[in-house]
Amino acid sequence: MTPSPVRTIIAKEVRDSFKSVWLIIFTGVYFLVIIGVPYIVQGVLAPVGGEFANLPSRFTVTIVDSIPVVPLVPLMLGALTIVGEREKGTMEHVLTLPVGKFEVYIGKFLGLSIASSIAVIAGFGLAALAAASQGGFGFDPGRYAVLIGLMISLTFIFSALGVLLSSLSRNKAFAVGICLFLYFWLAILYDPGLLVFSAIIFSGSAALFPLLATLANPIDVIRIMAVMSSQRAINMDAMGPTGANMIHLYGNAQAFDILAVTAALWFIIPFVLAATIFTRQDT
Repeated sequence: MTPSPVRTIIAKEVRDSFKSVWLIIFTGVYFLVIIGVPYIVQGVLAPVGGEFANLPSRFTVTIVDSIPVVPLVPLMLGALTIVGEREKGTMEHVLTLPVGKFEVYIGKFLGLSIASSIAVIAGFGLAALAAASQGGFGFDPGRYAVLIGLMISLTFIFSALGVLLSSLSRNKAFAVGICLFLYFWLAILYDPGLLVFSAIIFSGSAALFPLLATLANPIDVIRIMAVMSSQRAINMDAMGPTGANMIHLYGNAQAFDILAVTAALWFIIPFVLAATIFTRQDT
């Protein structure tokens, strides 16, 4: 049975993504962040007291802390996928397949999203197997699986953002530059607490600003959802100032629903915009 053109494009994108050394490197980074950091801490602090003796039970904490690392790979792969094909001159060949431009877009998007998700599952999943094999450490596989699911949702969000950047770019250098700026702004430079403080100083009121500041950053949205999903009793310090404010204003259930809808919009809007731009562009 001959595979459909969309499946062919998906398979090609997955193969091309795994040819990138960075995807392999980050798979290892995901694994080492979860396995290496807790055991390094255990080796340093366990002789001091017994508090850190069962660190595999803290893997859910470590995976929450590693969330800002996840978006870089799908964002970079997405940013290069369309403009890269154009620069190599292979986009015309792809469009000669018996398939419409929207199907080409779907195939490329799903291919790089699946590849990024495989890296997340492999890196964090192998760490989970290593933790579960130890036994007796209070490791919670159900909560860990939910966190991996949130990580995968983050890869889809940033794949959509990356493809949108790629659709708007005319060369790879521009796409990479905008991609890195966006990543460092959202993952490192963006500080909702500082934004809230600024709002209080300049306007005298910040009733809705904490909510808006949080929802403006998909990494923070997924991070707060991960904290809420990983803890039976939510630690407000881990939520951060804006997350704690959301809990105070809306309660646990409504705050989680708001975050879930926002995460969906962060995926849907870039996905639809990128699809519209790509299908209307000349090759």
